[in-house]
Amino acid sequence: MPIRLLATDLDGTFLGHDGLVSAGNLRGLVIARAAGLEVMFVTGRPPRWLPRVIEETNFTGMIVSG
Repeated sequence: MPIRLLATDLDGTFLGHDGLVSAGNLRGLVIARAAGLEVMFVTGRPPRWLPRVIEETNFTGMIVSG
């Protein structure tokens, strides 16, 4: 069965300890989308914290947040 979903935590995983998206992770997001994967962010942070990350990554996928 092919992989169809990439789900990633944000803090310390997709985002560095500085809270920023690295160029490598941003490139990985573009590659995953181009490969047809649905991408999902998962975080314990509240939704009000997410607009900056959404804008920085042009994110249009699903998000699970605390």
